[in-house]
Amino acid sequence: MEKDLNRSASLLITRGSMKIAYVSTYPPAKCGIAEYTYYLSTSIANVCKHSISITVFSGSGGYTDQVNKLTIEKADNIQIFYSTFEVGGKNYDSLIEIFKDDIKFDVIHVQHEYSIFPSCSEFLRLIQYLKENSLNVIVTLHCVRHYSTGNEYVKFQKKLSDLCDLVIVHSILQEFELKIQGVNPEKIRLIPHGTLINPYLNHSKSKLIQEFRLDVDENSYIILYTGFLRRDKGLEVLLNTFKIVKTKIDNVVLIIAGDLQGNLNPVNLTNLDLINKDVIFIKKFLTRDEQLKLLALADVVVLPYTGDLPLIGVSGILHLALGSFKPIVCTRDPRLIEWYTYFPELSVESNDPKLLANKVIYVIKNYDQVIHELDRIKPYVFQTSWPNVAKIHINIYRELIECK
Repeated sequence: MEKDLNRSASLLITRGSMKIAYVSTYPPAKCGIAEYTYYLSTSIANVCKHSISITVFSGSGGYTDQVNKLTIEKADNIQIFYSTFEVGGKNYDSLIEIFKDDIKFDVIHVQHEYSIFPSCSEFLRLIQYLKENSLNVIVTLHCVRHYSTGNEYVKFQKKLSDLCDLVIVHSILQEFELKIQGVNPEKIRLIPHGTLINPYLNHSKSKLIQEFRLDVDENSYIILYTGFLRRDKGLEVLLNTFKIVKTKIDNVVLIIAGDLQGNLNPVNLTNLDLINKDVIFIKKFLTRDEQLKLLALADVVVLPYTGDLPLIGVSGILHLALGSFKPIVCTRDPRLIEWYTYFPELSVESNDPKLLANKVIYVIKNYDQVIHELDRIKPYVFQTSWPNVAKIHINIYRELIECK
């Protein structure tokens, strides 16, 4: 896999100019797919400079702040049109009208997630319209539904792959699930999620503690749980894990940072401050810099995902933690397969607080050794850096254009 990544990134073809359209959510939307599209589009723009133009057609409603139909220049060759479709809606006629007016794109790349595009039939109609107008269409399936979720989704994923030119997935589990469901292997491209090398790693612990105005001793070990707070992320498991850790290690602090998403029981959150004085809850949607600074501050990242969703995806927070070169303790959830592949000894079979606590205690008590062992994953981190992932995408775009 690593050799394939290096080869793909090194084959970047720079001749000519491309016009790429992305259909996705985009910042300021409070959405992981929006962040992904931001990193991908800006990385491609930086790699290609002025040999590529990028247009983003972003949605409104749902995860998005109230943004009117605006055009915002994010870089010399990126423009964003907001409110071009309703996030979570079931009608994409507005997008079809847009492409009727302007279909002069070399590639249209849709970032698909079921909560953004919930209507399978209407989404297929959108893709079919684009293909009927001889456009090159790529769809990244950020979430692949397991066959057990129902035949409706198996049929959708198969029909989608038949209609579009290529389907991009981020993990080997997604790739093989699609193959098992009958998707043509020649239509599938495995491109890992991009990894950002944390620019705040050289900041001292004391400086970061001051920036967040935390009442924390800089000699304490800091356990971090960050990202959207949802029931499937294992918040209750984490709190019980921390209680066990505190019985073995005194100078340890837990920081929970993120915004609510979905139907998380609010009782769990209102009682957080009462659980332990060493639990710090930062309840807000974190800016990009805030998230990176918290990861730079952390000693251990814990991701106790429950693994009870029959959905196969990858974790953006995992990749931010990878790029921060932090020890990660996690459950063996499909979203965390990359960490499990390299560090199975820091993963647990189930979201049992005792099992997770034992791993966290091991990491803290053997911290220097664990940090040294992180060298094992560094090549993968650099190979999946956003510039390299951008180059892989550009090569696929070129390949598709030149085959027509």
